[in-house]
Amino acid sequence: MGPSPRTVGKSTAHGGTDHVPLLSGEKLQPQDLIVVFQTLGSDTSMTTPSHLAMPVAAAPAQHAALSPLTFRTHLYPCGRGVWVAGAVPGAQVTATSSGQVVATGRASVSGDARMTLISGTLIGPSGNLTTWQEAPPGFSPLSGPAKQTTVTADQVPVPMGTKLPIPLLTAAPPKGCDYAVHIGGIIDGADVSIVRASDGTQEVAIFDLDRLRFDLTKPLSAAGDKLEITQALLGCQEWLPSDPLVVKVEPAHKPVTPVLYPPCQDSVDIYASNLEPGAIVTVSFMGDDYLAMVPQDATSFVFRITKLAAGGTVTIVQERCGLKSDPASIQVATSSGPYFPPDLEEPLYGCARAVRVRARPGTWLQVWANKSTGPGPISDQIYSRGSMRIYVSPYLVSGQEVWVASLSCGDTSWKRSPGHWVQPTPDVGPPQISEPLVEGNRSVRVEAIPGALVSIYSFGGQPLQVQLLGQGVVDPIGKHVFLWRGLTTKEIIYAVQFICDHMSRSSAAQVPIPNVRAFYLGAPLKRLSNQSSSMKPLVCLWATFVCRHDGGWEYNAELENQETEADVSFDLQFDMLAVTPPFGAPLAGSLSAAGDGPITKSGMRIHGIPPKKTFSRSGHFAGFQDPTYWATVYEASHKFDLTHVAWKNYMPTPEEPDYEDKEDNNQAGTKK
Repeated sequence: MGPSPRTVGKSTAHGGTDHVPLLSGEKLQPQDLIVVFQTLGSDTSMTTPSHLAMPVAAAPAQHAALSPLTFRTHLYPCGRGVWVAGAVPGAQVTATSSGQVVATGRASVSGDARMTLISGTLIGPSGNLTTWQEAPPGFSPLSGPAKQTTVTADQVPVPMGTKLPIPLLTAAPPKGCDYAVHIGGIIDGADVSIVRASDGTQEVAIFDLDRLRFDLTKPLSAAGDKLEITQALLGCQEWLPSDPLVVKVEPAHKPVTPVLYPPCQDSVDIYASNLEPGAIVTVSFMGDDYLAMVPQDATSFVFRITKLAAGGTVTIVQERCGLKSDPASIQVATSSGPYFPPDLEEPLYGCARAVRVRARPGTWLQVWANKSTGPGPISDQIYSRGSMRIYVSPYLVSGQEVWVASLSCGDTSWKRSPGHWVQPTPDVGPPQISEPLVEGNRSVRVEAIPGALVSIYSFGGQPLQVQLLGQGVVDPIGKHVFLWRGLTTKEIIYAVQFICDHMSRSSAAQVPIPNVRAFYLGAPLKRLSNQSSSMKPLVCLWATFVCRHDGGWEYNAELENQETEADVSFDLQFDMLAVTPPFGAPLAGSLSAAGDGPITKSGMRIHGIPPKKTFSRSGHFAGFQDPTYWATVYEASHKFDLTHVAWKNYMPTPEEPDYEDKEDNNQAGTKK
């Protein structure tokens, strides 16, 4: 579509998400609007609605208007793959080592260039890798010098001559009919091999990141299988291949039921979650069925069908290996609700990799920027689920104006937010871990430059080693970096931020605190009876209060009534001291009198209440889940106290004296 309608690309799809190459000699032109359709047999889908077409921006004209590229790959010697990010979609990306070109490739629509090293080239110990982007062959070159980014190879975290670490699974174990296996623990650049026990077939892929999705050439057997997964640095012979990770593949099972988000009138989009990667989905509306395939990297997706009429019912079913899920249905809403204009959160800084946009769920969003050659999109079209982070490529540039274009649910015209100006990149100091770290947590909150990539590292283990635990881009609102495993108390945690071609110093290190805290009664507590001359006591022999970071708590105590002439009821009060807000919990109970005296024939004993018992209580307090509050809990002192102690002896009420008789007996003149 656009000023010059024509077919620009054609390909046979593999299903889910596909890259369609342009026809030979074809070039996209500024102001082109890209739409797509698919054909299967005699069926042809609808073409992308014109208001949802993808606009084509003018190519950049000068290097000065671009940010430097970044390396996603953590560079190690002998690796055979490298991942470079932040390029203009379609740009030619080059990587050199010691002045020799070792890899070249074209950037994808997301600005990523994932390149395999040229055969015969090698990154040696302490070797450098330099990368830059430029116009691809057949396009006018950009003016000015290209901005280069250089990294130095790190030491492989295992001694030379030893085996590489055994790979690990980073998601649920694969099951029958899966098309992919999620694998981690890989040395960036290593070759990863999967061998199937059922037929002995082997597949190999180069991992340019330490954890990736290994896409298979055919699905796993529906009946189940056994896999052996290994890694090897084939670029040299200094390290031995790992021992295999043996994975049992369970048989295929019935897919779970999808979840539908309420669509709105006049929309053409159906948002569904709880999907299974690779599943065939049937969306039904007004008697028509629409088929689609869930991408391999997705558990949610937006399915595009005909325009939706208010009050109609949308139904969805997913299928894998001939097994169908239960259907899910939802009605089309008559209104999309109150409108509020989407906008960007500030601040925005040069080289930022992502921005934060606030918007109503169901709104389509796309980030735009003024470039040296005019305005153009720098992100995909994103279906909003509320306030969300949107990744941009190329990265933001200081002095650039940036805004968000939005399409309300059911609307056909895009609206532009106010413009925001990108500020110069600030000095890249060390980030700050801004919340206490707690054992088991799988995220770290970090104060860093909005738009920077933050890496979380662990130092510890036997032997001592540095381990990358997680990476993520932060923004003005979203400051948590999610981890690939839970934290432990036997490691030191620190953070590093990356922006432009700068790497910061390490943050101050923290050791995670335990996620369980126990409080104990130091010495028995006593409260004396007031019901007998012996004044025997109620005694708390021991008490423990155990709380957990997940919010749960348990309170246990053993108490004994040593008084033989009275039953007793009480509260054993537990309080944490010097925590805000305060926290306390009572443990209420009753005990019968001790011994076998008369009271045991009429008091609590006849109801089965003993004189000595262990009491228990459990509960949940959401405040424990706050890491800052939990840190004060972990340092808090405490107090146990017996309160509301009430004794009862059941002695009969004394009879009133017979005053009439007494008066008769004491009449005047009575003889004695």
